[in-house]
Amino acid sequence: MLNLERRPDASVAAAVTAAAHDVLIHYFPAQQAALDADYAASLAAIPMGQPGVAALRWARAAAGIIALRQGDGSKPTSGS
Repeated sequence: MLNLERRPDASVAAAVTAAAHDVLIHYFPAQQAALDADYAASLAAIPMGQPGVAALRWARAAAGIIALRQGDGSKPTSGS
């Protein structure tokens, strides 16, 4: 189970953006260039002071979610 510390000062927008990016890259690796460009554009629209930085660190929980799902029948696509 993931142990995530609550960060009330973290930017929800930055956290969601980073988590979504990480999960999408995992499941659609052939689309990484486009996803990276969308990610950068999304982050550029979010004020990135200390709350934004805290959120990005916290949002890396996506890797933990992917790890938890290993072997459950979900797998990256081969393209598209």
